Amino acid sequence: MTKFREVTRDKSIVFVGSSMMRQQVQALVWSMGHEQIDWNRQASPIANCTSAERTCFTDTQDNITICHQFMGSFADPSKTYKEGNYTLNHTQRGHGDSSCLLRDEMITNLSQFDYVFVQEVAWWTSLNKVLDSPTSPSDWISTIIPTLYYDAMNSFLSRLSKQTRTIFVLGQIGVRCRNKTMPEPFVERILLMTLVGM
Repeated sequence: MTKFREVTRDKSIVFVGSSMMRQQVQALVWSMGHEQIDWNRQASPIANCTSAERTCFTDTQDNITICHQFMGSFADPSKTYKEGNYTLNHTQRGHGDSSCLLRDEMITNLSQFDYVFVQEVAWWTSLNKVLDSPTSPSDWISTIIPTLYYDAMNSFLSRLSKQTRTIFVLGQIGVRCRNKTMPEPFVERILLMTLVGM
């Protein structure tokens, strides 16, 4: 952790993603030597974004702030998908974080961090069931989810990366926790390669 501390001293880092990303943030803080962690829990900084809670921890030794911004799904609220009689307007979901992430105020809020890590690999697995309706049946939604996901991430990452250093994490889905009682170590080498490479 010595090199990691050198690179991130006096910096703030936010990891954006679902509960899988939260597990990795927890492992990172454990690997820094903190066993008792007093997380500072903050409500969502965005109105109507009900599930986007943020938790933060500050390592006082090197003044490193590490946060996790919960985002269970990504969607570009400006996009409406149509095919024949079917229409998917993601903003009609009505609650949660599905359409709030791409708003300007969220980009501004996250740009206050020195580094932003974005990870989303599983948010879409039940989206077709959540949004299932006569005008957007589950089977049809499943076929357009890759397009929806690509559009959302492209919009979000391109806008955020203009404001601050942004890293997109794809394919890392955390650790296997079944029947385990001890924390897994954080993979510091990958994180360091990313930070130093910038």
